[in-house]
Amino acid sequence: KGLEQQLSTQITAADMARVLSAVSDQLAAFDVSQTAAEDTQDDLLDAYVAAMRIEGRSEKTIARYTYLIGRMMESVKVNTRSITVYHLRQYLASEKARGISDRTLESNRQVYNAYFNWLFREKLIDDNPVANLGAIKCAKKIKAVFSEADIERMKFCCKTIRDRAILAFMLSTGCRISEMCQLNRDDVDLNTMECRVLGKGNKERIVFLDQVAAMLLREYLAQRTDDSPALFVGRLTNRLSPNGVRKMLSVISESSTVERVHPHKFRRTLATSLIRHGMPIQEVAAILGHDKLDTTMQYVIMDKTDVKNAYRRYASERASGKHAKRRSCGTPLLRWKEAMNNVHGKGRCGAARPPESGREEQGRNHPGDDRLLPRLALRVRRVWPGLHAGPAQPIRRIQAGSCRGDSRCLPCAERESGGLRRL
Repeated sequence: KGLEQQLSTQITAADMARVLSAVSDQLAAFDVSQTAAEDTQDDLLDAYVAAMRIEGRSEKTIARYTYLIGRMMESVKVNTRSITVYHLRQYLASEKARGISDRTLESNRQVYNAYFNWLFREKLIDDNPVANLGAIKCAKKIKAVFSEADIERMKFCCKTIRDRAILAFMLSTGCRISEMCQLNRDDVDLNTMECRVLGKGNKERIVFLDQVAAMLLREYLAQRTDDSPALFVGRLTNRLSPNGVRKMLSVISESSTVERVHPHKFRRTLATSLIRHGMPIQEVAAILGHDKLDTTMQYVIMDKTDVKNAYRRYASERASGKHAKRRSCGTPLLRWKEAMNNVHGKGRCGAARPPESGREEQGRNHPGDDRLLPRLALRVRRVWPGLHAGPAQPIRRIQAGSCRGDSRCLPCAERESGGLRRL
């Protein structure tokens, strides 16, 4: 009807009938149905952004996801519902050709996977194209930490008390740069040397200051004359921004000749120092604000010297056979226990056993020194606690040559055990 109304003022009714008949003949072989217009890419991305806000994602995360997804969609120039794994592979290959690292590409792949997986769960697409895109392997490099000399050189090159306080604060707390810049004066308790930090995902945790950091913070706050609630401020008494901290660290790096000075390196230095001094990995994760221990292990840098010394120590013990000797004497000890429990029969000394009465009144000159028996039994119980279930039996001296396998005869016990004196 719309076409007929548009052409009614231009052609006659007879011509209109002929045109409609020709169009009807051409469309006879097709199934024609009315469908709604497809959602645009911006509509799908806006729906995903709204879902992330409802889930409580931070604005920085939302901005990063929006930028990466939008940049990818502009590059592939394909509708969201038509994207396949081949489009994504070609795009990632072009990014790698531009010099993007594998770690960055893997991070971007995880963003695309989250986006398309959400569209698939919401039944906005038929399949997740990232499901067939394998994870990108990244080279595992040993990341350096600050040495004691590096820390002292950086402290020496700090121009103001504020810079020294920031360095000491990051070294003692291991806070992220965004967490430190958001702190207020009320969040720090210099008496208890504790600080309340709001980390990723709005998770609050407590970090601790050492005595040097608390002293420098007290001096820095005492000389301030502004009324800003921020813990650290810039030149115009405004809250110090993360970019301001990075610029400060860049200046310190140039003047101190310490390479690669960045905020995250302070977190790795703290984690490595705490682990090296014996703190459990679970407590280190709580200080750094990690939910998974695998994340904390990426921060811990094992010193090559510590690993080398540990290897030398354990390799020397293995070569000397200390552990092998201790394990190999299990069978002789079992034989010794059997000999200790055998109080009947003829002893290995070859003498007949005297009558039960008067055994203690007979001679006290047995060839063996029975003073070793208490210490020998004690050492056996320490190495093999389950070897003696009941209490120790009293030690009684026996006349030489009259033991007949008695449990208190040390020479017989030693011969049964194959020489237990080695323990």
